[in-house]
Amino acid sequence: MDSFSNSFNSKNTSAKELIRKNIRHALASKNQEPLPNIDVNQPLFAPIDEPLKEFVDNFRKQGGRCLLSDKEQFLNNVEKFIQSQGYNAILCTINYIADHLRAKKISFQNVINANYNADLAIIYAESLIARSGSLLFTQKHSLYPSVKNLAKDLLIISFTSNVVPDVKQALGNTRKNEPTEQLPICEIVLPTKLETLENKEEYTPISPRFNLILIY
Repeated sequence: MDSFSNSFNSKNTSAKELIRKNIRHALASKNQEPLPNIDVNQPLFAPIDEPLKEFVDNFRKQGGRCLLSDKEQFLNNVEKFIQSQGYNAILCTINYIADHLRAKKISFQNVINANYNADLAIIYAESLIARSGSLLFTQKHSLYPSVKNLAKDLLIISFTSNVVPDVKQALGNTRKNEPTEQLPICEIVLPTKLETLENKEEYTPISPRFNLILIY
């Protein structure tokens, strides 16, 4: 073996011995700092003092638009919204709103159809998640195959009583409301936040605009 090889192997062996020595020293020495006492039952996040305000703030930050309405005025607010936007093709999956649209002679479809290109879909959100500003939908109302495939504009109806702090409680409430207490197919969606191009926002069924009427 040449002198270079001998020198290399010697250095390599010395390095290994040093590593072993450091490991032995670390194992032999006692940890001077005690391990922290972790409360495994402590919630991961701090409680939310005002869930409704937290939800509305986060929903709007994500690009959603929200209107608070009392029960007496919300059908009129739905009608005003439709008329102000001039929609030509409307999908409505909520029966009591469909009855109002018929009475006002506003044409719409109430069945999800792959061949029907809706400008507006009126749907119901079962839970509103305060911590993220997201919304939970179930197959009972509309999931074809996602609420983001229904129309370029969504008009979402929900109640302030549906606001929950987090996803865990949203899923728990959904399960509890089922007769069999089996969790149905759910979808949790954040509003679409688009970049403005040439002073214009282009919404599509894949990236729809979220409009929420929140009833109190």
